[in-house]
Amino acid sequence: MRPVIGIFGLVLAAILLVAVLSKVHPYNGGPPMADQELAKAEEDKKAAAKPPTPASPAAVADGAKAFDAVKDGAIKATLVVDGRGTVVMEFYPKAAPKTVAHFTYLIKSHFYDGTKFHRVEPGFVVQGGDPKSKDMDAAQFTAAQIGTHGSGTSVPLEAKLPHLKGSIGLARSQSEDSGDSQFYFNLNTNTPLDGKYCVFGKIISGDDVPEKIQIGDKIASFSLR
Repeated sequence: MRPVIGIFGLVLAAILLVAVLSKVHPYNGGPPMADQELAKAEEDKKAAAKPPTPASPAAVADGAKAFDAVKDGAIKATLVVDGRGTVVMEFYPKAAPKTVAHFTYLIKSHFYDGTKFHRVEPGFVVQGGDPKSKDMDAAQFTAAQIGTHGSGTSVPLEAKLPHLKGSIGLARSQSEDSGDSQFYFNLNTNTPLDGKYCVFGKIISGDDVPEKIQIGDKIASFSLR
């Protein structure tokens, strides 16, 4: 009888363990992932920890051609970061129509004015766009879970353009179609992110500014030209 009771106890313990684990949702701060940062995926987290692998000249050239192919109808925008400088960029509705429409709507609504950059990975990405970061010190970001908030409206994944240095991507959570307000600048050519996140624009002036950005730096203004 005791062996039967023992087996029953083990089965019951296993069931309880599975139930507990099913409630666990790990929070990884890896590469750009809106909500929980652009790289929640373990592979992206590992990529962020490694020195960037230089892209081959051929890959960069092919990437440049991909941007040239969608240049028609490009929309220009200007981002001013307090104490760092001005970034002029282009968005490409031909490559990511729904993403660009959503992002430009937020810009026109002054959604980004006053928000702060909450993620800085030297040599990898710089990320901002969490509305809860306004009027908050960088020291409060972790407790307030900055990096997990957005506008409340998501767009489907439109991953067509490559992650060249200076390109702009839309952060998302683990769900592919969860991109919203958070965006990131690629500080290097991040080929491992291709096909996983939407690149919808690139910097055309002020490409040195993202390199200077620190956690807590404020967006003074973000406007369409």
